[in-house]
Amino acid sequence: GEREKEHGITVNAICPTAFPHVGEEEADAMSQHRSEWVERKKSMPQDIAEAVVYLASEAGRFVTCSALQIREVKRTM
Repeated sequence: GEREKEHGITVNAICPTAFPHVGEEEADAMSQHRSEWVERKKSMPQDIAEAVVYLASEAGRFVTCSALQIREVKRTM
């Protein structure tokens, strides 16, 4: 509210999500269809720590009332 804004207080949430596991059958199917292959990068504790540092830093001073979701990264090869 206004009182928090007046004192420079921001309120945010960091929401790490579950990361799906690629099973053996899915990996076999993906390797047979290289054009559809998706590389998955798993989240690490460092990813969450970096989000916390950002929100607590001067760079994150205008971010408030936000829920920052930490999700897996999917890249098509």
